[in-house]
Amino acid sequence: MIKNTSESYGIITRSFHWLMGLMIIGIIIAGFVMTSLEPNDQKWFIYAQHKAFGMIILTLIPLRLLWRFLNPQPKLPKTTSRLQVKAANLNILFLYFCMLLMPFSGFLMSSFGGHPISIFNLFTIPPFEKHQIGGIMHEIHGIFAWGIAASVILHVLGALYHHFILKDNVLKRILSEK
Repeated sequence: MIKNTSESYGIITRSFHWLMGLMIIGIIIAGFVMTSLEPNDQKWFIYAQHKAFGMIILTLIPLRLLWRFLNPQPKLPKTTSRLQVKAANLNILFLYFCMLLMPFSGFLMSSFGGHPISIFNLFTIPPFEKHQIGGIMHEIHGIFAWGIAASVILHVLGALYHHFILKDNVLKRILSEK
């Protein structure tokens, strides 16, 4: 099935979820690794990949949000407490906020820092004139890196809790149609 139902996610939602999830986890890991490296060719290569994937995520997130708003969301099991539902909804909201903020702040940080962004050597986004906003975006990007990492970890732990402890279908419905 292409679209979501009240019971499970469709192929487009599942594709967005897993593709972007893997990219986001990879970009978070790359971000923490690259900032700890001494300046060398490997560090700059990781930076280039981090920026390129960030731009892909920035391009995909509006499409993902549009698809989300056009499709019903499967409900959590009735056994899920109100507190858990509220916590899950807040975490998802924060995760979407970070999925927009992180690549956007990264783009502005690089662009106003005078650094071009190469998209896998296919094309390059030229930088803007250097401006102090680049430094502000650097701070925002660094602070929210910890926020998105924590949010992703909570998201994964929640899914595993539903699967292994509660033994419900929450994880199964994002893995396959049934």
